[in-house]
Amino acid sequence: MARFLSLPHGASFRAQAMDHLGLDVVGMGHLTLAHTHGGPTGAAVYLEPFTVDHDVLARAQADIQPLRPAPMATIESEHNRLTDPAAGVQLRYGPDGRWYPYLAPYGTWQPAPGPSADPADAYRAARTAARAHRRAR
Repeated sequence: MARFLSLPHGASFRAQAMDHLGLDVVGMGHLTLAHTHGGPTGAAVYLEPFTVDHDVLARAQADIQPLRPAPMATIESEHNRLTDPAAGVQLRYGPDGRWYPYLAPYGTWQPAPGPSADPADAYRAARTAARAHRRAR
């Protein structure tokens, strides 16, 4: 759906889709990014949090720990999400077993390229996207 809505012939359906999904223009842009970076599963991960086994989150947290710039800072864990506020990075676990990287350059989490089955790789992708975003400003 996100891909269709981004095409010229999908433009007339965008407002209706935004209403149905409860998204504003920014949210619809983020949904499109999620689909671009992660396909249909990436879009689903953007739209809905879901419950994941605690062990999955704990293993991922252990995997990213050596990569964190502030290793003593708290990592927030909720639903399928690990958030490292000190690094400005969030990982979202998808039903396909991949971790989807997010960053929040303007205070709202947005998808970044680089989903991976390895949470450390997804974390690195989010950090790389955050650095690129800072350089571009």
